[in-house]
Amino acid sequence: MAVQSKTILKGGLHLAVMANVIGSNPVRDVSPIQSKTRPKGAPALRGDELRGLLAKLRGSEVCQRHDLVDPITLFIATGLRISELLGLYWTDFDQTATMLTVTGKVIRAAGKGLMRVDETKTAAGPADPSAADVRGDRSSLSAQPSVLRSAVDGVPVDCWHVARS
Repeated sequence: MAVQSKTILKGGLHLAVMANVIGSNPVRDVSPIQSKTRPKGAPALRGDELRGLLAKLRGSEVCQRHDLVDPITLFIATGLRISELLGLYWTDFDQTATMLTVTGKVIRAAGKGLMRVDETKTAAGPADPSAADVRGDRSSLSAQPSVLRSAVDGVPVDCWHVARS
């Protein structure tokens, strides 16, 4: 909360400086606000925990109904950003080298809905062999360019729904 307050004050006083209401921005001279504790992050899963998670995921009726099994499996296998994961094309997978090249991402554009754009923050990298399982499971959809389309109706999977599931 303090960091946000400082940001708002700094921005407001910057406008006052630009309008020649004050000579300088006093918030710039305030030292950075540091957290008392460092973020710990999530603990890594052990192999048996990961296998159990994947088994529960595949067995979940809710995940099956909302078509989340493949996106979550790929997310675990690749560690990609959700928008990049949902923007993958079948041609981005090199199954023989187990390599993945990220060529775009899915965004929600105002007035246009979901669309894929050819910009990313992630480059090529190794793909876990379990990512190839998803390709095999969705081979009937390979006529469509995007990897993660709903297996039910062929509509692109929404980042918002995946992130909040």
